[in-house]
Amino acid sequence: MLDNLSKLSSDNHSTFTRKELKTQFSNYDLSKMEKNNDIERSERGIYTLNDYLPDMFSIYQLKYQRGIYCLNTALYLLDFSDRYPDKLDMMFPQGYNTSKISTQISAHTQLSKYFDLGIIKVKTMNGNEVKTYSLERTLAEILRPQNHVDPDIVTNAYKKWANRKNKDIGELFLFAQKFKTINQVQSYLEVLL
Repeated sequence: MLDNLSKLSSDNHSTFTRKELKTQFSNYDLSKMEKNNDIERSERGIYTLNDYLPDMFSIYQLKYQRGIYCLNTALYLLDFSDRYPDKLDMMFPQGYNTSKISTQISAHTQLSKYFDLGIIKVKTMNGNEVKTYSLERTLAEILRPQNHVDPDIVTNAYKKWANRKNKDIGELFLFAQKFKTINQVQSYLEVLL
């Protein structure tokens, strides 16, 4: 049983859905592993290995599979902010029922035509893969007044981006146009480039 668990953990790292575990283990096995402290239930239907710190990014990505990490959380995951977010920012498509989302999540909604643009996958510190928005999309979105992103975080992210060799100015302007932040983006770039 533990061999199967260690194989599964080498494939998926430290966080699993019940559905993933059920492909290898019976309900009896899951109960036994929980009793033996081999796995711990982090959220309903989501388990972590007990010898790992819970990876909240992965846990909430599995719990809210339609959600995409955005804004402050995206900057943190992309290593463009060293400030761990108080709440994890997640974007959902407009019309998604966000009323029952965990208080640990700051839920945002986006028009469907923009929701899927710029989604990438990144690895968390625990090695789990999560979905977030691209750096250029995030840089355009953090300038929207309704998102209330700390100006220090914005300035530091733009400074770090300006020093990159592989920055994509065209993509940044494309997203700035869509999110109506082109004037703010131009102001930052005039100072930094």
